[in-house]
Amino acid sequence: MPDPATLPLLIRSPASDREWTDYYQLRWEILRAPWQQPRGSERDELEATAVHRCAVDENGQILAIGRLHFI
Repeated sequence: MPDPATLPLLIRSPASDREWTDYYQLRWEILRAPWQQPRGSERDELEATAVHRCAVDENGQILAIGRLHFI
């Protein structure tokens, strides 16, 4: 198995409905599920104005996500 640290990644916005679903699923799993927060709690009023990015591997799998917004 190749070392994940050496695989090429593309950093970009989610580009399809499926990627958006995967994006929010991963965000919930990492940030909300460990504290038994309900699905949907990973979204807030800043979604529409935020800059969303994901790290996608060569197979199209989202491996990391991030959101930036101005304060």
